[in-house]
This record gives sequence, structure tokens and C-alpha cells, in this order.
Amino acid sequence: MPMSTLGPQQELQRRQLDRMFETIPRDLLLHRPSRGWIRELREAMGMSAAQLARRLGVSRATVTQMERDEKTGAITLKRLERAAEALECTLGYVLVPKRPLGDLVRERAQAVASQLIGQVDQAMALEAQDTSADERARAIGNLAADLVRRGRGLWRDQT
Repeated sequence: MPMSTLGPQQELQRRQLDRMFETIPRDLLLHRPSRGWIRELREAMGMSAAQLARRLGVSRATVTQMERDEKTGAITLKRLERAAEALECTLGYVLVPKRPLGDLVRERAQAVASQLIGQVDQAMALEAQDTSADERARAIGNLAADLVRRGRGLWRDQT
């Protein structure tokens, strides 16, 4: 894919994802029950651990371990999906950005551009060719916009 078309596609993808994330109730996603979903749902349905174990084809001890693993964050998605199916639920899985994706990308582009321009400024200062603060800010803004447009070079280990 040509580099010039990569940025606009990514921008569209970011906007679509940001709109989707806006519709998700954050409380539902970010506040799981303290005892975990498996136990919370199982008990709300009046199902014992032994009954869930039979539905899963495992021992009661395995269900207890699954519930413990979910509570501590050690459960695998595969096991959680099996439990959801046995509880007649659908497993939802999503990573929710803390801020809009476009903002994250623009902030990262500013940081990368600032570092790169800082390196150029340092070299120019050694040659007695200092740039003004306005020129530096303009160069950072232009480079950041270019990095966002290209959609590459933002996440290498730098800042």
C-alpha cells in the first residue's frame, strides 16, 4: 500500500473506533464485579458451582479455580468464553482507549517531532545556526502533521 494513502485510512479508522467507543457504557466495561462476572452471574441465576461444573464438564474445584482466576485477572479468554457459554452469555472483549485515538496519535506525533527537531536544533546550535522559538514551534507542528499523515514512525522507541 502506498505510504500516502496509509494516513487517511488510519484517520478514518480512528474516527470510526472513537465513535464506537463513545456509545459503550464505560461503567459496564470498566467496573467488573469484585467477585468476577462468572460468580456474580452464576449466583444471580441461582446456579451452584457444582451445577456450572456439570454444564462445563469439569469438577466443582475447577469452577472455583476459574472464579478465583477471573477475580485476580489470571483467567484466559478461552476459559472465560467457555464459562460465558455455559452461563448462556456472550463474552464481550474490548480494549477501551483512555482518550480519543486521534488525540493519542496527535500527542505522540508532537512528542516525536519535538524530539527530532530538538536533535536538529542541537546540531544547528553547534554550527552557530540557532533557530527562533517560533521557527522551532512551526517546524515541530509541520513535522507532527506529516507524521500523522504518513501514519508511520510514531511508536518507535523514543519518547
